[in-house]
Amino acid sequence: FARYLRIRESLYKTEPDRYAEQFATTCDYLGYLLSDDEHSIREGESLLRTALIIRKDLAEKHAGHFIHDAAWTEDNLGFLLSIMGDKNDEAEQHLREALLVRRSL
Repeated sequence: FARYLRIRESLYKTEPDRYAEQFATTCDYLGYLLSDDEHSIREGESLLRTALIIRKDLAEKHAGHFIHDAAWTEDNLGFLLSIMGDKNDEAEQHLREALLVRRSL
């Protein structure tokens, strides 16, 4: 996965407008997988935060077209933060945001 992530990141850095969606998806999936192991949970958090930033930016640039993807990442990040224990307020904030998006859709 790390090699695949590096490839996607390289493409994203070269042509961000073209590869943002793919890089964000890779960050989201890998971040979610890493959140399941206490040894990689911080890396998972970092990847999910990266995915969320990119997906929110895409949603803003494309009139909300990617808002569902951003909500998906909000769910994943909220879940991860809730199991970390020390970030429950932020976890709740992300989960509430995802719920609001889904209700509006």
